[in-house]
Amino acid sequence: MIDFLKYCFQIFNKETDWEENNYYSKICAASQQILDFKVPNGCNLSIEKSISPHLKSNYIISLPNKRSVGFLFTSLPQNLKSIHLGYETENVMRKEISDTPPNYPLKPIENKNIKTFQLKSQKERELKRLKELEKKRKENEEYDKKKYKSYLLCGRLHEDMHMEGLFSKRFKKNVLFVSTSIIPWYTNKTIVNNQLFFHNSRVYNELNYLSDTNIFGYNSLIKLTKNWHAGGELYLTKTGGGIGMSVGARYKKHYTDDSSAVFTIVSNPVMGFISSTYTSSVAKGMYMSTRYNFNIYSYNSDLAFGIEYKPQKKNQLVKAKISLKDGIAFLYEGRYQRARYNIGFSSGFGKTAKQNIGLEVAFS
Repeated sequence: MIDFLKYCFQIFNKETDWEENNYYSKICAASQQILDFKVPNGCNLSIEKSISPHLKSNYIISLPNKRSVGFLFTSLPQNLKSIHLGYETENVMRKEISDTPPNYPLKPIENKNIKTFQLKSQKERELKRLKELEKKRKENEEYDKKKYKSYLLCGRLHEDMHMEGLFSKRFKKNVLFVSTSIIPWYTNKTIVNNQLFFHNSRVYNELNYLSDTNIFGYNSLIKLTKNWHAGGELYLTKTGGGIGMSVGARYKKHYTDDSSAVFTIVSNPVMGFISSTYTSSVAKGMYMSTRYNFNIYSYNSDLAFGIEYKPQKKNQLVKAKISLKDGIAFLYEGRYQRARYNIGFSSGFGKTAKQNIGLEVAFS
């Protein structure tokens, strides 16, 4: 089940025309939604509230004794709709937001042409239409100015008094800064992750810094053709002086509005690691994904297969996966009126493998 505040953050990015799926850090997002879904641990209750178009809140109770309260504030009002089941997979499998300029109404004809109308009523209707078009054009221009300077604040306070925070600030149409932090109450070991995203029409770049491990990173994803993207990542640690890298490519094909396929291959040459995935919509509301991980220096390999199915006209969603390394997992999600719920189970292979079962309920 998608976290409510995370959902608000993703909707805010879409409403402000920010395409997060075009960056290298999201290159395997399609397969991760189907193969790396989380099974609830124990019993969890979430209360979600849209206080105003700018402010959202979330209260979580986890048995036996975990509680937290969160909030999210946006500088622009959000047109927030109820969360529909399967949103996350649909979000990564959809067509990306184009960088083409918005489709504003055509420039209205000059008022001198209005005299060509024979009837006074025709002239009045045309004048009214032109004024409405001009008003709409100005509103769009004003909203774009605010949209490309927008910001978002999000925070969560846990029962043990440690806090999580997120700050997102749009500097230009193609520049976004995001900072996340974890602040413990009893220690000074604050963890901060800073990310700077910037792009042009073909190249999508990201700079990041993680404070607890002193890792500096840079990655880039280049649009080669309509369907092909390729890129890489380079990172180094300040303390150990280590350098790491990875390269990858993604092929994404949209056959219809409801049918698409994604193939990715990612490699870390230093570690000898190779991963390939294939995710496809096999029927309306049904997605399938496979992943093969291989390491040339060890036997640490894995083959995984997963499926997600959302029956038409039913508020139900089923996820299942099997992995040679992680075992099996199953998740059932449903909706009843204003409540969403999911029941999950996971188990590894072998006598010492751990089993997990949980229930999660959210009210909005």
